[in-house]
Amino acid sequence: MNQQLKIPPSHNKLCREGALERLSRHGIEGKRVYLIDLIPLIEMIWAGGRVKAEKIDFLYNFIKRHINHINRLAGYVVLSMADAINFTGPYLNSRPNMALLKKLRECIIPVRIGVVRNDYGDIMARRIVAACLNILSITLAQYPHELQNTCCLEERDMYLDIMQTFGTYYFKEDEPISE
Repeated sequence: MNQQLKIPPSHNKLCREGALERLSRHGIEGKRVYLIDLIPLIEMIWAGGRVKAEKIDFLYNFIKRHINHINRLAGYVVLSMADAINFTGPYLNSRPNMALLKKLRECIIPVRIGVVRNDYGDIMARRIVAACLNILSITLAQYPHELQNTCCLEERDMYLDIMQTFGTYYFKEDEPISE
């Protein structure tokens, strides 16, 4: 059984050229465009209002896999860990403008996911959403296991908003969501 979340109309209107222009206005050009997949993870890290070491550790592990994947697909070194640290550093050193991060997140589908062949876009979307869920689960592990107050409303709402961004991509029950 396939489930599909509805994507808000505003996400559908951003074309690839408009998204690339938006990214360029914020200094994201060239190979740095491959790093915009990290934006939702950064949003999840900050959703609770402060950065936790466990979340940063998860992010860096995700980055290593992401860079290796990009480089393997290209057949040569496109990105390095230093590139990713330079990209993420400003967003992690102090709380970024969350509205700006959302605007940058909206560029992922037209620039990265919507332009790939076969099911690869679905796989990319699932990887991002699964990584965000993993970051949320780090938060959940730090709360008492009660029926209430397992995560703050901001964290929950951020995760749901990220899910909605990638809502046009199917999450199939018979396929595991993995990174």
